Amino acid sequence: MSSRLNPYISFDGDARQAMEFYEQVFGGTLRMNTFAEFGMADGPQADKIMHAMLETRAASP
Repeated sequence: MSSRLNPYISFDGDARQAMEFYEQVFGGTLRMNTFAEFGMADGPQADKIMHAMLETRAASP
């Protein structure tokens, strides 16, 4: 039986570091998007992470 874990968490300014840590721990493929990529290139948070997703392979039973 497989399951899917899809947590949604927030970080106060350190999302990039947190997600890179999770990638090291769990492996998989990390995708990150900045605020600039979502149309907020002129704001102070332009380089901060707005959305990130870590996809890993399902464990074998």
